[in-house]
Amino acid sequence: MSFLYPLGLLGLIGVPILILIYIIKNKYTEQTVASNYIWHYSERFLKRRKKLPKIAGLISLIMQLLTVVVISLAIAHPVITFPGAASEYCFIIDASGSMHITTDGVTRLDVAKSEVAERIEESLQGGVYTLITVDDASTDVLCLRESDKKKALEKLAGVSASFGDTDMADALAMAQGYFDANSGVRTYLVTDKHYEQHTNVELITVGGGELNFALSNAKYTFNAETGALEVEVTLSAYGRDGEASVALFLGEEETPLDVKTLSLAADTAETVRFSVTTQGFASFRLQLAGSDALAADNTLVVYNLTSENEQTALIVSETPFFLQTALAAVGGVEVTAVTPKAYAEVGGMTGYSLYIFDSCTPAALPGDGSVWLLNVTENIEQAGFSVQGEVALTEAVPLTLTTSSASTAKRLVENMRGEAVHVYKYVKYGLYNNFTTLYSYRGQPLVFAGQNALGCNQVVFAFSLHDSNFTMTPDFIPFIDNLISYSFPGVLDRVNYVSGEALEINVPAGCTEIRIEAPDGTVVYPTSGIAAREYLLREPGAYTVSLTVGGTLRRYRVFCEMQEAESAVTEAGTAFSLQGDAGEGGLDGKYDDLIFLMVLLSVIFIVDWMVYCYDKYQLR
Repeated sequence: MSFLYPLGLLGLIGVPILILIYIIKNKYTEQTVASNYIWHYSERFLKRRKKLPKIAGLISLIMQLLTVVVISLAIAHPVITFPGAASEYCFIIDASGSMHITTDGVTRLDVAKSEVAERIEESLQGGVYTLITVDDASTDVLCLRESDKKKALEKLAGVSASFGDTDMADALAMAQGYFDANSGVRTYLVTDKHYEQHTNVELITVGGGELNFALSNAKYTFNAETGALEVEVTLSAYGRDGEASVALFLGEEETPLDVKTLSLAADTAETVRFSVTTQGFASFRLQLAGSDALAADNTLVVYNLTSENEQTALIVSETPFFLQTALAAVGGVEVTAVTPKAYAEVGGMTGYSLYIFDSCTPAALPGDGSVWLLNVTENIEQAGFSVQGEVALTEAVPLTLTTSSASTAKRLVENMRGEAVHVYKYVKYGLYNNFTTLYSYRGQPLVFAGQNALGCNQVVFAFSLHDSNFTMTPDFIPFIDNLISYSFPGVLDRVNYVSGEALEINVPAGCTEIRIEAPDGTVVYPTSGIAAREYLLREPGAYTVSLTVGGTLRRYRVFCEMQEAESAVTEAGTAFSLQGDAGEGGLDGKYDDLIFLMVLLSVIFIVDWMVYCYDKYQLR
């Protein structure tokens, strides 16, 4: 036996001191003792001034001596050591998505944590515990050779499962390192996967046999003219045979448009098809009826990418017909037209993705969207070019289309035939920003694109559409389509992802803040200011992406579905074995419960009852 705090034994010095005091003091002095009955017993005799019997007179001294001994031992904290009886434990916990599978309200991860906690609690004091969790993003060591059971259990309680697949390679390498350092380490792999080979590893398998249905890979086609919406989704059954119903909802509606019921054999999949008619949609939802072992794969939401990326344009012009017609032909743009006078009267307007100034000059450039300037005759601050005067031509002249191999130029003139464009007059501009010239006349840029001083995409026409034949050529609509793609590229390239994939955000010019809200309500603010941002999607469900552009809030939605492999109730794992021969490597076990304190308290209790019996029954 040893003591954690041996200096506490210095309190035993009080024993001889008490004995000395007892010898030199008067035997009939009033004394106080710990026992209630002994207290009254002593008082009765003191009042009568009777001399206590010898054994009763020593009770006070005995009680005080026992108290000193007990307190000293309690402070010294005695510990019994059992050499080589304790062990080192290494627990590797699978925190993959399938650990969310539930039976009677208890997840596989809950069962895994209970198994680990039971082994920690039953282990002998003196052991050490290493906890490793493996999820879809990382392998984490929660505690390393922790000797305090309470702390190890606290770390274990905080373990949560991810929603993706796991790679055990790093965990295996860590476990091998611990095994090489101590061949007696007891390694446990706690998982729902089945490993046939697990040398020097004790496998704790949780779960199995549940019934789970999963939805995945939703696709659709939509004909805007007929309103025909064709939807197909994969329905899978895992674990057992079963029957499932899939409902199709439009938007946030609670009444389904259609319901399909299928019977599936275990571990098979079938394609479910829906054919409905609707005037349009922003999103639709596929929902499994009832409940199964895993709720995270029972719902799929598909957002209309065109709707999510829909942009707004403001045309400031006295004659906006050509531009309105072109934007309508391209589609995906909500157009508002105002006169230059109306625009000036309100001091400018904000909140649009694209501003088009046709044959008018704004007092200042808007900073929250792209800008098209047509036939501007006055200088504009921060526009990146200067007005050098109007040029009148005696006859229409052809413009030269760029043949540059630069990526921006090629993107802006793709799908164009190169038909001749003629103009009757134009405005001469001097460029001092780095613009890409698309059309020119004798080296003079007449259509060019680039960024202005505000960081917004800008396209400039040095002529009015009414002074050219451009709108009548087959290249006009493709050119406008290219300009729209350049002016506001879609913020989202797609709206449906799988857990573990990165959401890509094309940040528009003038964006000052990006806000992403996850399905669980967690909010993050990625830094804005570059062309694209990536955010790792881990939790299945709907995400809301909010962008603040020029003081205007724009919201977009995406949906993340669970990895298909994690919906399976039974999955085989590769070999998980530690190389080498297992040894003893035991640690010293310890027993530090204050059993001696309890024994001494029992002695005190027995002594108290002996005195009671002596008094009542005169046991002499």
